[in-house]
Amino acid sequence: MKDYIKNLAKGEFEYAIPVLEPVDRISSSVVEDSTETGSFAVNASGPIQGAVFTDDPRVRVSDSFSGTENTIEYSVNATGAAPGDMIHGKFRVVTSAGEFNVPYNFVVKRKTIQTGNGFVIQSPETFAEFAEENELEAKDIFLSKEFRGVVLRDDPFLNALYDQVKGQEDAGVALKSFLEGAGLTELSEENDFHNTRQIDPERHGKVSPFIKRFKRLKVEITRGYLDFRMKKISLSEWTGNSLALISNSEFLSMCGTSEQEEKIWLELQVSRAMLLSLHGDAAEAGVILKDYSQRLFQDKQENGILYYMSLYVQTMIDNNQATYDYASDEFEKVIKTDKAPWQILLFSYHLDHNAEENASIWLTRFKDAFSNGCTSPIVYLEAIRIFNKQPALLRVLNAFETQVVRFGYKNSLVEAAATSRITELVSEETKIDMTHLYCLLP
Repeated sequence: MKDYIKNLAKGEFEYAIPVLEPVDRISSSVVEDSTETGSFAVNASGPIQGAVFTDDPRVRVSDSFSGTENTIEYSVNATGAAPGDMIHGKFRVVTSAGEFNVPYNFVVKRKTIQTGNGFVIQSPETFAEFAEENELEAKDIFLSKEFRGVVLRDDPFLNALYDQVKGQEDAGVALKSFLEGAGLTELSEENDFHNTRQIDPERHGKVSPFIKRFKRLKVEITRGYLDFRMKKISLSEWTGNSLALISNSEFLSMCGTSEQEEKIWLELQVSRAMLLSLHGDAAEAGVILKDYSQRLFQDKQENGILYYMSLYVQTMIDNNQATYDYASDEFEKVIKTDKAPWQILLFSYHLDHNAEENASIWLTRFKDAFSNGCTSPIVYLEAIRIFNKQPALLRVLNAFETQVVRFGYKNSLVEAAATSRITELVSEETKIDMTHLYCLLP
């Protein structure tokens, strides 16, 4: 110690710089739309101080450290990333003993659901495989919040089908209807299509072949409508194909006499009238509505939507202001009540001659429908068209707006002005939401 003090007095200084331990490349995975954490060590032969930086905003790291053994914690945000994407870059470690880089590579994995027996569900096909042997647990998964994100994802066909069948009281029936409608299982073999003793599906928990077929056709017609509105097919193509589907004699002969089947039959007639009026045959459409007018009025008394659907069709058939005004008044009465069906909102929206001036009101109504559980891509389509015409109405990026924007970008519907507005909103956020940022990726 005396020698050390003497050397200091003479101005002889000698500093021992700590030796840094090397750090290997970090390779790991992260599940899409999630944030996962990890750590690595920065150690040296003596005390050091430093900070760590990263060159990718999706990867965040603790700012500074001090000591001989230091644990650096980081997080990886995979919101908006798709399975198979790579989040790669490097951590730049700057210390009092020197600096070095730590390369990282995170592979984005698809969301999955792990079942009680260890089976991994990651697609419609794997879910169908699991449901075949484990119906009880499959029903719980079918009704869970994770089901849409893992199995349905952004497939408009599967989402529309799911929305149609999940409301059935018997979850087992809903599950089977979904699997059959999606083509993941074969339709049950039934040889008594024309048997007069039809089983009531509501009472016995069974779904007739007619109802199963109807649900599949309804989804196909909805998908065709979206294709028409997105200018992928013409109006005549959509109406012609749809009329052929619901007029098929084999399909119609399946209809029995149960209460549910009779209700579906009425829906088929109103749908047929709508398609005929759009296809240029208003006269035949008018005959259909007249023939079923009594049953349609009864549907109104039962709080159904077929009566209101027929009113909308009647406006196309008559094409006069009196019918428009009457239908609009009837729609408005329902809209003023809580949780108006989204279909009635759309009928009223299309009849509103001042829809462009009232766009803010309609967006609020669509958003309320979304809050009440509506996930129809038809509503998203109308909303994105409003945003394209009036980008200023896109004021926030909450759940509804984000869903609409995602739908719009996925289907190449977002126009330049709306994109500029979305970019402005993202740039104004005090805290970056990766879901919003990755909406803008091509």
